[in-house]
Amino acid sequence: MAAVLGNHLPVKRPAKSPPLSSSGGLNRALAAIKPKVRALGRRVYRDAPLSPRFKRLIVSVAYRLAGPLFSGSVHYDIWKRSREPRSAQPLGTPLILDKAAQRLALEALRFPIVDDPLVSIVIPTYGMLGHTLACLASIARHPPRCACEVIVVEDASGDAEIGLLSHVSGLRYVENAAN
Repeated sequence: MAAVLGNHLPVKRPAKSPPLSSSGGLNRALAAIKPKVRALGRRVYRDAPLSPRFKRLIVSVAYRLAGPLFSGSVHYDIWKRSREPRSAQPLGTPLILDKAAQRLALEALRFPIVDDPLVSIVIPTYGMLGHTLACLASIARHPPRCACEVIVVEDASGDAEIGLLSHVSGLRYVENAAN
């Protein structure tokens, strides 16, 4: 398509190209410059005479401003996951607070008797039978692969219930006279 500029020269106008946002044009443009941006970022990070702390700050700013250009790289994905809020999920065995449940747990709890252990698992306690039972139940449910002994050390809490652990088979129960 030629237009006449004034009355003198014909000017050729380029055909209009579709905007980048239509038909995946933006995606194609990002895909085309991604490798170049990543290579530039690596080169700057490697060659810049800056402290590691300042380099991490620059990387963080670059990721915040131009994240889509780095998506798919392992470092960016790790950085992105580290910034996501974590929900507080309780892990492991729930506390055993009910007295009847504590009696049942004590009756079911058994550890192998080992003469020459390679590992000693020491659990210091100050009363808190429910917490200690949950810990011991977790160890019993996931026993170590090597020969080990489990030792519970009570630090003179005055709680008589914690003394019930002395009857658990294979468990060494030590009661300190003073804390």
